[in-house]
Amino acid sequence: MARTIATKLIPALCALAVALPIAAALYLAHHQSMQEESDAALMMASEVLRRSMAAGDQAISAEDRLRDQDGDPCSDAAIARMRDIDMASTYLQMVGYVADGRLMCSSMGRHGDGIPLGPVEYVSRLGTRVRRSVPPGLGEGKRFLVLERHHYAAAIHPEMVTDIYPVHPELSLGIYGSRSGLLMSGRGP
Repeated sequence: MARTIATKLIPALCALAVALPIAAALYLAHHQSMQEESDAALMMASEVLRRSMAAGDQAISAEDRLRDQDGDPCSDAAIARMRDIDMASTYLQMVGYVADGRLMCSSMGRHGDGIPLGPVEYVSRLGTRVRRSVPPGLGEGKRFLVLERHHYAAAIHPEMVTDIYPVHPELSLGIYGSRSGLLMSGRGP
């Protein structure tokens, strides 16, 4: 009887001895794969956050520099300052002066009766008025994210903060306003 148990137990133990390392290897490979994917997602999210923070910082800095000047906000000197700010910025596409929802002048020059910016979609806790998709008029066929504060605006091309990993167009990346509930910029499905 002991021999019968042994003849049945030995193959089962052998099968277990073979299956257990394979199962452990599969588990560890799955765990490592999930960890690598998680690390990659965190790295992408960190880069998008870094870029969006840098764009916001540049917009605030531009507004501070423009608000610090005296006189006509659309004078030749003011427009020259706007151009200097624009050229020194890596994320800003344009800076300008806004009156009654219209861009009156910018780093691109004076705009006559002004370019309508459309409705404000969100006001941040710092008082920044956000328009997520300003129509053409600032650039041929392009739509811009426009941040306005104290009558000064900065336009950011929405793709500027999410254009990382262009060789992987299947990646979905975006900036979501947790307080506003709005998608500020995004790419992918």
